[in-house]
Amino acid sequence: VVYVSSESGPPEIYVATFPSFAAKRKVSTSGGFFPVWAKSGKEIFYRATDGMLMSAEIRTGLNLTGSKLTGSKLDASSPKPLFGADPLGTGFAVTADGKRFLIAESAEKDEGDQPEITLVLKWDAGIR
Repeated sequence: VVYVSSESGPPEIYVATFPSFAAKRKVSTSGGFFPVWAKSGKEIFYRATDGMLMSAEIRTGLNLTGSKLTGSKLDASSPKPLFGADPLGTGFAVTADGKRFLIAESAEKDEGDQPEITLVLKWDAGIR
């Protein structure tokens, strides 16, 4: 499971084995929000506090000591920045292949600018 916790101070991203939470690792290095698992289950994406979209590889397995099973193994790679986004934005979605993102960003612009929405009615009339 991936989650956000402030147990060590600022909000950070953690992964843990489920349902026991016996193995737990901090993934983020300088805060994070909105964690999302890649469909493969081997990568986590999240937003850093500066808006940067980050990626960390997750490795799981079983711990064996000799021929005895001693629990689950859970490792996370150092997070890598993918690209910058609006630091005031919120969540995002990622495609199944992990290559494209839909990102929610704030509508706030420079003073005096108004957010715009274009609505096209009867768009199918142009096809005929």
